[in-house]
Amino acid sequence: VLNNNFDFQFDDLHFESLLHLELSFLKVGNIDLSNVSDEYVAKLVNNSKECVIDQWSANDSDNSLDEKKIESILSQMGSKTRLESFELSSYSSTQGNKFDLSFVPSNILATAFNNLESLKLQSVNLETSQWKAIFDTMSVHSKVKHLYLEHLDPATVDVNMFDSVLSKLIGLSFNGTILKDKQLRHLMESLDKSCNLKTIRLEGDLTKISTKLVTRVLNQIEDVNLSYSQIGTDQLTEIFKLIIKGASKIKCLTLFEAEEGVKDVDPKVLATAVNKLESFSFSGASDLSEDQTVEMFKEMSKGTNLKYLAEHGVGLAVNGMEHIGAVDPETLARAVHN
Repeated sequence: VLNNNFDFQFDDLHFESLLHLELSFLKVGNIDLSNVSDEYVAKLVNNSKECVIDQWSANDSDNSLDEKKIESILSQMGSKTRLESFELSSYSSTQGNKFDLSFVPSNILATAFNNLESLKLQSVNLETSQWKAIFDTMSVHSKVKHLYLEHLDPATVDVNMFDSVLSKLIGLSFNGTILKDKQLRHLMESLDKSCNLKTIRLEGDLTKISTKLVTRVLNQIEDVNLSYSQIGTDQLTEIFKLIIKGASKIKCLTLFEAEEGVKDVDPKVLATAVNKLESFSFSGASDLSEDQTVEMFKEMSKGTNLKYLAEHGVGLAVNGMEHIGAVDPETLARAVHN
């Protein structure tokens, strides 16, 4: 991890030594790399298998990578790289300020990004022509299997570009990118035609889409994360019923801050479905009703597939649940043992 915790300034000699390590993982944070040549920065990044660059906004003084270094990294990424996974995340003290990649030629971006297996872009800005070049290349020749487009301006995301590449992906995330109704509907319709996804993270209002379409698409995917999305009770009920019948591929279901649809699901249906999952995550201990809580642990006491029950991504302390006192102690003991 390269950050400002070092009490010396890196130069080319330091990076030459690091190159001999053939790193599996490299993270570049806030650090002064002004004494390191563009070439050596590009070589080190592309000599690792996985790289995360946490870049601060161009308005902040601690930027580790200037435009020349970024372009040098991407140019080499398109030709000679060991990288399998690359993440570029922007953080800024100014709300809404994104890291601007519009200076990078479209062909360089397209070649670089499609030479990876996993690509994560968080809070970055690309021109429409750049997105088009990336997806045009992806539709013809690409190694990308996992695509994370997070905290982007939805106005810059043309979901029509996904039509020819969705079938190639096994992981897709729009975490923090709140898709508009038309975008979300188009994406679901495209996935209904061809879907090989194993994981998906969506943010948007699913209640505006037909229950049949939502159910068909999501039940094809093993790991479904609908955090901060709106989903209707009828939609969740149909999803749960298919899980109960064994007609769903869903193993992991995450519903942080999507509780409006959860609260009114029939307790028996919710309890039976949840215990057929391997992982179930919800917003908080108070989001399940007393009846849902009692039924969930009653069903769990009989046997369960659950390996993980979580609140906001943290394993749930059972005694912290609001309605846990309504569960019979012997039933709870058997459930926890299972």
